[in-house]
Amino acid sequence: MAILIVVAVSGCKLRPDNGVTNAAAVHFAGVFIMDNIPSEPNLRIQKEPDVKVDSDNTYHISGTVEGFTSFNAPVTIEHFSETLRYMGGNPNEQASWECMEIYVGKKKLK
Repeated sequence: MAILIVVAVSGCKLRPDNGVTNAAAVHFAGVFIMDNIPSEPNLRIQKEPDVKVDSDNTYHISGTVEGFTSFNAPVTIEHFSETLRYMGGNPNEQASWECMEIYVGKKKLK
């Protein structure tokens, strides 16, 4: 009986911290927007976006992005949605994430 409890507790410790992974998903959503959308104005995520997780490590991030000119003046605000896949490993490394698609407004950008 004691061995069963030790195995159950050990298994729980191996699960990744969802808070850390969700925060990394939000961070890399902004990174992929900047990397994949060479545009003027520059887009930056505004406020804290919503994060939804599918069972297969697919993260759906949505919120608003604000466009800034080269003089750092805000010019536009658009809704965005992005789908990222966490492929395992360190959630704080970009190589652990795959950007599947990005929408800004109604336009698919990736």
